[in-house]
Amino acid sequence: MKIMIEEVLLERGIHVTQTELGIITVKWQDFKKIKNGFEKYNLKESDIALTHHVGSVNYE
Repeated sequence: MKIMIEEVLLERGIHVTQTELGIITVKWQDFKKIKNGFEKYNLKESDIALTHHVGSVNYE
């Protein structure tokens, strides 16, 4: 999966370090788990909202 993510980023002109790529890979795997949960409960992908607040913790 890590190689596929790196290829997609490079195709879009986005260059990341190996450390950043590792972080992105973990996040991508988390999103896939969330997506599988949506499919399990027959929800649509468009119902997923993602926000990122650097350095903050949000428990909504």
